Amino acid sequence: MVTNVEYIVLVFNFNKDTKSLRNVTFVTFNRLIFFTFGHNLPYFMSNPSKLTAMINARCPHCHEGRLFKFKWWNIFNFAQMHDNCPSCGVRYEVEPGFFYGAMYISYAFTVGIMLVGGILVFNFLNDPPAMGYVVPITSISLLLVPFNFRTARVLFIHWFSGLKYDPSAAAKHENS
Repeated sequence: MVTNVEYIVLVFNFNKDTKSLRNVTFVTFNRLIFFTFGHNLPYFMSNPSKLTAMINARCPHCHEGRLFKFKWWNIFNFAQMHDNCPSCGVRYEVEPGFFYGAMYISYAFTVGIMLVGGILVFNFLNDPPAMGYVVPITSISLLLVPFNFRTARVLFIHWFSGLKYDPSAAAKHENS
């Protein structure tokens, strides 16, 4: 067990000769976390498995199986999902039409992209004519469709499916 004093020495006394941005960033992040929370990390930071599963597009029940059949950069197949989890066998579409709700999250992302794009175009291109807004914002929105689609579905299934994490779910499926 590391005491508070040892933790502070380990975190804050790094090699001053190292000019690596990664080391400086890591130490700065640790200082921020330590001074903000001390040793009482909030629940979402002490158990990152839910966040990790969301970032990696994994099953909300076992956190192992992939939600999508292909990677996001596969332009023609980015939207294909497994019907059931390959690891634990849980059905992803909880009820017929379940993922229609993900359209609301996707809509919010698209509105955000268009707002940020409009502000950037206004500030960096000095308020161009209408086509100066339409072309870049539409292009960026279309390029981000795979990201937008998949992120909306991942967030929706993790937040609204009612599936709770079960660490033994994959093992139970393999044994049955």
